[in-house]
Amino acid sequence: MSGLEVLQKIKGINPNARMIIASGFIDADLRSKTVGLGAVGVIQKPFKPAELLNMLRLAIDGVEPLRPPIG
Repeated sequence: MSGLEVLQKIKGINPNARMIIASGFIDADLRSKTVGLGAVGVIQKPFKPAELLNMLRLAIDGVEPLRPPIG
């Protein structure tokens, strides 16, 4: 099962779940899909502790996911 599938399943169970996706390779398509599915954000591995802390802070504070531009 892919990370996107896990994200969809968890959001299906709990739409209010705040999720961060970590991936070794992030392109515009993956970023758009994950944020479109409601992830707080996407972080690329390997990441620095400060980057993870920032992303966790966004999730804890309940910041709405950044939506990809339309078009």
